[in-house]
Amino acid sequence: MGEKRGRNRVDFIVENKIILEIKITKSLSKNIYHQCMRYLINSNKELLLLVNFYPESLFIKRVLNPKNKSVNQDYQ
Repeated sequence: MGEKRGRNRVDFIVENKIILEIKITKSLSKNIYHQCMRYLINSNKELLLLVNFYPESLFIKRVLNPKNKSVNQDYQ
């Protein structure tokens, strides 16, 4: 499930552990979640925070790397 070079890029990486992905959309689709999972797996980062800014609302979703079992225990 590799990423093609230049296809997608993460918005921010915090302390080389956490990916911060910013969106401005009415609703978060499955494609956005799949994109987040690709970022986590391919970068081997521990955690991704998906932040959706939409007029009059703010939504933050924590997404854990499914390939890293020890990380999943730390963040539960």
